[in-house]
Amino acid sequence: AFSGRMSVKHENDGVSFRVEWLHHGDGRFNIEFVAPMGQGWMRVTGSPEKTIIETSENQRFEGKTIEEVARKVTGWRLPLKNLEHWLLGIPVPTQMYTAQADSRGLVSTLLQTGWQINYLMYGEQGDYQVPAKIKATSEHFQIKAVIQSWRFGGDVDG
Repeated sequence: AFSGRMSVKHENDGVSFRVEWLHHGDGRFNIEFVAPMGQGWMRVTGSPEKTIIETSENQRFEGKTIEEVARKVTGWRLPLKNLEHWLLGIPVPTQMYTAQADSRGLVSTLLQTGWQINYLMYGEQGDYQVPAKIKATSEHFQIKAVIQSWRFGGDVDG
């Protein structure tokens, strides 16, 4: 699980928000996006079978995958399932990738499925170095994430 801030830019449009992302070991997840200054929120709950998005405007969207439902809501095709891996500093294991490491052996750049993910900063979580600042770019999108806190294992509720 992690807490932080994210922004998504698509050509001349963009949005920024605070995010709480909780992943359960059985494939379930809960994500909450909150826009600044009371502009609204979006709550995502999912499992391997379905994903539901609820908004502050009392709208509800449902579909099989997080990408499918997010596209219904935003109109954007975003690699949200892949992003779950990329935020951890690891490639999606079932897809081809190229990675470069820095002098400490940490991933500095990851190229996968038409996206370039740059790991701009790492932080410490116990004995581990974890991504703290990430920028992912594709032909039409830019996603930035600043992760303020990570919670692993017994630190995760739910």
